[in-house]
Amino acid sequence: AALLDRAEECRACWATLTVTGAHIWNRNGDLLVVLHAKAELTKLFNKGNSRMTERKVECQEHRSMATVTKTKTVRICRQCEPERVEHKKHSLLFLSGVEKTEGNSMAHVAVWGFEDGMIGIRGDDCALTYDDDAMKKVLSSSGREIYNDKIEPIVVYDQQGNMLDIDQSGQSTAFAVQLRSDMKTVNMWSTEAVAMGKLAVEPDGPASLLICPGHESTQVLMPHTSEVRDFKVIEDKEDGPALITGCVTGDVYLWDLEGDDKGQIFATLRSLTALEILFPPFMLLVTAGQM
Repeated sequence: AALLDRAEECRACWATLTVTGAHIWNRNGDLLVVLHAKAELTKLFNKGNSRMTERKVECQEHRSMATVTKTKTVRICRQCEPERVEHKKHSLLFLSGVEKTEGNSMAHVAVWGFEDGMIGIRGDDCALTYDDDAMKKVLSSSGREIYNDKIEPIVVYDQQGNMLDIDQSGQSTAFAVQLRSDMKTVNMWSTEAVAMGKLAVEPDGPASLLICPGHESTQVLMPHTSEVRDFKVIEDKEDGPALITGCVTGDVYLWDLEGDDKGQIFATLRSLTALEILFPPFMLLVTAGQM
């Protein structure tokens, strides 16, 4: 399970993953919607002819999910009213899946944006709207109101991989990491179109900075000598982002994800072999016997 936001009862709070999609729940444990990596019309930049194309995407199998929540401080000034400060929670949900058609398979990563527990809906002008009414509630078979399960993702990337995690730092989301099919290589790829520090006007949220599908690129590859069982992106306030990977051999690696040392191992933890465990007490017995 992944925490999106501790919001009002009618809004998203938790997300859980099954093969059918990302199940979104409120804080009372009521299912609000199941998000699918499916889009009737999503854009993709074709690097071959440098043109934007439109395509349909529908994943039948969902494999991994990652979320991040960032806080944005907004100062509200109205005439004849004192200035007040509001803190808005912006979340992103990344969902990877596989689309299977006529013996072929294509991996995708779909992304949704949330603000204070409301799912972002893309309007006709391509702007995101965070509004309870815009989510178009419908009646379930039990007569209870639930959100429409046809809420399409903001973007869909064509990225191959199994496990998935994303940048946990700052107000933007600059990268995602995925484990490639060889189970030994972790790929770090870009998700941010423009760094926040280069913008003249602050964006509405991290979803506004997502790069257009087709423009994302690999930033660094992190190869391992054995299969990777799990990994996690962490954020240190002083040292920046890092990646922890755990391998089938019991070895744990810490990778730097920022600066000149990006993609380099800066710490290693490993399990002791049977010889390393048994040899010291054996030597103690030998020494005691000689005395």
